[in-house]
Amino acid sequence: MNLALIVDDHPLFRQALRQVVRSEFPDMRIAEAETLAGARQVLDDNDDVAFVTLDMRLPDCEGFTGLMQIRSDFAHIPTVIVSTNSGGTTIQRALAFGAAGYIPKCSSRDDIAAALHAVMRGEIWTPPQEPANENAGVGERERCIASLSPAQLRILMGLCRGLRNKQIAFQMGVTENTVKAYVTAMYRRLGVGSRTEALILARKIFSEEELF
Repeated sequence: MNLALIVDDHPLFRQALRQVVRSEFPDMRIAEAETLAGARQVLDDNDDVAFVTLDMRLPDCEGFTGLMQIRSDFAHIPTVIVSTNSGGTTIQRALAFGAAGYIPKCSSRDDIAAALHAVMRGEIWTPPQEPANENAGVGERERCIASLSPAQLRILMGLCRGLRNKQIAFQMGVTENTVKAYVTAMYRRLGVGSRTEALILARKIFSEEELF
């Protein structure tokens, strides 16, 4: 694992992260992307990604959507959220949704370095003043989403992208009936009765409008 992926649409912050990575991990290669689509392309093309730093506001996604998409398709790759939002509730929600850490953009260079080293050790990083308790400030709806299996989460994200069951089945390499079974189980887990209700719930939770 010797590739770091920096995903941010602000060149100056990408540069700052790049400098930290180069200083702390001299042998690590660095890839950059300005959009979630660009990040997915890098992840598709490389099997040696050590970690991803992901801005919560990108031109093609906002809020937790990017994190959930990467988690659903590349669950083995640690993803660290980077954001101007340093609110405790947002941090704990990110951890509940599977982030390997959370770096406020106001963090010092030393804190950013400490965060990346922690993630490389397989640890969960939160800002020094923030307790690493993913249940703090997390509501029942968030827990329901966080409890989905990787397959159920991948299907939910497919539904959020407007895909039909047949298209999701093709992407996952399973039958359409298998997807339907996953969808039924997912509805039960989320406490909803239809695709529309599931999408409304997901969009409320993933939307950045709820983060402030």
